[in-house]
Amino acid sequence: MSNADRKEALLDCAEDLVQRMGSNAMSYQHLSEEIGIRKASIHYHFPRKEDLILALQNRCEHAYFERYQAIAQGPGAASEKLVELAKVFADSVRKGKLCVATMLSAEYENLSEPSREALRSTTRKTLDTISSILVSGVENGEFSSSIDAKEMAYAFFSFLKGGHLLARSTQSVDTFERSALVFVEQLKP
Repeated sequence: MSNADRKEALLDCAEDLVQRMGSNAMSYQHLSEEIGIRKASIHYHFPRKEDLILALQNRCEHAYFERYQAIAQGPGAASEKLVELAKVFADSVRKGKLCVATMLSAEYENLSEPSREALRSTTRKTLDTISSILVSGVENGEFSSSIDAKEMAYAFFSFLKGGHLLARSTQSVDTFERSALVFVEQLKP
C-alpha cells in the first residue's frame, strides 16, 4: 500500500469510527487494529490525534459541501431540495452513523482551536447553502414571503442535526424523514 493509499485508508477508517463512536472514543489503537498497521505508521501520517481530526474535518467539509451545493444548485423546487438535504442525514443514520460535524459538535469543548474553527466554517457554509435554497423558494413564491432566510436556515439546520441525533437514539429514521416533510410544508404560504 502506498503512503497516499494508507493515508486515505486511515481517513476512511477514522471517519467511520468518529461517525459511530465520536472522536473522544476513537484511538490510534482502534485505527491500528482496523487497518492492520502499527501505531507508528499512523503517527507518520498524523503525528497528533488533532492532526487526524482536522484532516478528517477538511475532507468531510469538502465532500459534503459539494453534495449540498449539488442539491442546492440542481433542478427541482426549493422544498424538494430541503427534503433532499434531510435525506443525506437520514441515510447516515440508516448506516448507524452520524455526520462527522454533528459528532464533533457534541465534543466541541475537547477540540483544538483549529478544529473548532473548521467546525464553525463547515456550519457557516452549510447555513449559507440552506439559506440560498430558502431565498430561492421565497423568490419563486413557493415559501412565505415573511420568512427570514438566515433565521429559517438556522432553524432547519438545527432540526436536521437534532432530528438526526434523535432518529439514531430512537431508531426512527422514517419519523425523522416525515418530520422533515412537515417542517418544509410549514414554510409554504
